[in-house]
Amino acid sequence: MKYPTYYFNKNFKNVAVKLSGGTDSSLLYYKICKFYKGTNTNIFPITLVSDKKPFYRDSTTRITLIVKGLTGVSPTQHIFVEGPHSEYEQLLNNAVLNFHKQNRLDIVYTGITINPPLEKLSKSLMRWNYEKYDSMEYNYPSVNHYKDITKGFNHIEKRDSKRDIELNTESVSIVNGTTDLLCNNPFSECNKKAVANEYAKLDLMESLFPFTISCADYTDETYTTLDEHQHCENNCFPCMERYWAFRRFV
Repeated sequence: MKYPTYYFNKNFKNVAVKLSGGTDSSLLYYKICKFYKGTNTNIFPITLVSDKKPFYRDSTTRITLIVKGLTGVSPTQHIFVEGPHSEYEQLLNNAVLNFHKQNRLDIVYTGITINPPLEKLSKSLMRWNYEKYDSMEYNYPSVNHYKDITKGFNHIEKRDSKRDIELNTESVSIVNGTTDLLCNNPFSECNKKAVANEYAKLDLMESLFPFTISCADYTDETYTTLDEHQHCENNCFPCMERYWAFRRFV
């Protein structure tokens, strides 16, 4: 297994991190706060609140508060931008560059892993499915049982296939040709198992992990508060990936 490669420097004055409130970016934000604690470094989480994921404002605010409790560090400023989810990646990158023009960032951190081995992910989906129905007190109709498996495999087929391979041979690069702005993706050679190992090693499995949100199978109509949120449990690719790596959703 490959391990994350963090690029931290206590001489940096302004650092940004793309924060969605998922397992990867929340871990990364925690590591940043832990490392830069006691320095003069300003920390700016940047979050895109989209039409499909309006809860990102509340979920990422919750993450910053939890991390403050764990590290004693608060963000210098939490930057929120809004836009359509269909342009999520481009809008978030633009937000980083616009903030950089005004505040001269030294580096932006982003947490994106490569996909799990598809064979192992498929086996994990089947194992979860059988465990789920075997644990029920009644016999779930087999037609629905297999329909759920089929739905899961359909989501595997629709995955972001660009993440099947290493995202970047270098964990540190420059942003869109902006030579004075670095980008560090510590997980560019790692899948979600490496992230799960980090959570366990740092004793964050109960204090941080349960408050992260990976699910992509819902919109704002699904619930009205974060307390009502439940992961769809393997009805979307991020949930399948989460279960494969952590063997749990919350």
